[in-house]
Amino acid sequence: MALHRFLVPALPFLFLLWQTGVETLVEYGRRGALAWAGAVLLLAGAVYGGLGETLPGKESLWSYARRYAHGYREGLERTSIAVGKRLRLIAPPGARIALGDAGALPYYSGLAIIDLYGLMNRGLAHLPGHALYFDPGSFDVGTILSQRPEFIYLNSMNDYVRQRQPFQPLDHLQVDALIARNPSFVKDYRWVESAPFAPRQWCHLFARNDVELGTQRETK
Repeated sequence: MALHRFLVPALPFLFLLWQTGVETLVEYGRRGALAWAGAVLLLAGAVYGGLGETLPGKESLWSYARRYAHGYREGLERTSIAVGKRLRLIAPPGARIALGDAGALPYYSGLAIIDLYGLMNRGLAHLPGHALYFDPGSFDVGTILSQRPEFIYLNSMNDYVRQRQPFQPLDHLQVDALIARNPSFVKDYRWVESAPFAPRQWCHLFARNDVELGTQRETK
């Protein structure tokens, strides 16, 4: 899940800034060829990025965006959307889910969330280091597990549960690895399902051992 998607709300401002830069260079260009050259370069870059497959070896920005959006939508449908819809049917009342990618899954499930990545959690957001690149020594997994969420949703590079492999973390999602390897998590949570978001990104749903899912409650 490309992290640059969080910049999308700023794109209108960036486009206006780019336009202002071009206009400023054109204005100064009346007094010098150097500014004109700068304006031409800015315009050429914009045109080059927006062109279709008319240049050898060049994929247009628009074509890339469409391809990326198509793959991202399919990934969401296989993972967060599908899991969210199932949880709406089988999760017990008042259940919470701890996860980082808090978008489609909470929306479709209706569950309360415990944020893993610090996007909505002030305590996590102010930990030392880069966003999502927590120093393992600066993050206490116990702050999450002590809240005893009914469900935990993790991301990894591999289908590690069913393939019985070590957890391979995505480079920027170290929190997921810390939780997956925590002895309390291993002891207190059971695997429910996994699905591929992309060829090298898998999403895994876990439930606390004492949590009964909808089908289990109906059979009693």
